[in-house]
Amino acid sequence: MVIAFHASFKFRGIAGIAFWIMLAVAASGVIGRYLYSQIPRSITAAELSMAELQSGESDLTETLAGQHIYSAEQLRRILETPSAEHLRKIGPLLALVEMLALHLRLPFQLAALRRSVSTPWVIVRTFGGLISSGNSDVETWLSW
Repeated sequence: MVIAFHASFKFRGIAGIAFWIMLAVAASGVIGRYLYSQIPRSITAAELSMAELQSGESDLTETLAGQHIYSAEQLRRILETPSAEHLRKIGPLLALVEMLALHLRLPFQLAALRRSVSTPWVIVRTFGGLISSGNSDVETWLSW
């Protein structure tokens, strides 16, 4: 911002090119950091394999179904993710956009699940389910 104000927002010539390149590098750093944080890791910080992810997902699904807090339809809706084949078909750029959309949609899906098992007062107190409800049965698995 200081550079932009110093240049009176006039980005011409070599200085302008350098400014836009600097912004591109900064933006790619933010995007790269976001993507790096999305890589699933085990406690030992080793990247998880696809088989380990699928095993963990099936264990989580079985645990949730066994609790009988939510219906199968609610669980299917929240746990539904694009298949690997779909992601290969749409390409890396659209896959990144879809990943970001899923990431932005998740808090609202979790809020809907909290609201479905909460009293009206709890819904108001938790800002529509956006923050923890205090119900240990629900919050235990919502924090994954």
